[in-house]
Amino acid sequence: MTTINIEKRKTYPVDAEHTWSLISDFYALHTWLPAVTDTRREDATRSRIAVLPGGGEVVEQLLDDGRYFHRYRVTGGPMPVTGFVAEIRVHARTETTSEIVWQAEFQPSGIPAADAEGVVAGVFDGGLDNLASLIARETAPAD
Repeated sequence: MTTINIEKRKTYPVDAEHTWSLISDFYALHTWLPAVTDTRREDATRSRIAVLPGGGEVVEQLLDDGRYFHRYRVTGGPMPVTGFVAEIRVHARTETTSEIVWQAEFQPSGIPAADAEGVVAGVFDGGLDNLASLIARETAPAD
C-alpha cells in the first residue's frame, strides 16, 4: 500500500507565542480550521470530534503535545485515508515572525493516492491560509 507524506508550511508576521495561541487548544479546531464547524471533547481518550459541514465527524486522538506542537492520529470518520498520523508545530523564525509546519503520513483508502493527498493538502492549506487572515485582522491598524 502506498504511504503518502505531506508537509505544508506558512510563515506569519507575528511571534511564535502569538501564532501558538491561535492553535494551542487541541479541542478548539473549529476556531481556525474552515473545514470544521464545531469540536467536541472526549477527555477519556484524549480525543476531539471535529464536526464537518453537512454533519460528518472526524475523530482525532492526541498522541503527544508540548511547547508549540500537537501530534495526533485519526481514529474514525469519513476521510479517505488510513493510518493517518499528523503533527502541527510552530517555529520561531525571528522575534517577530513564526512558521507553522503541518505534516502527516497516511495511506489512501478507496481513492487514488493523488486524490487522497489532494484532500489532506486542501484541509491543511485552508487552515494555514485562514490563520493568515485571522492574524491580518488582529494586526490591522484601527480606522
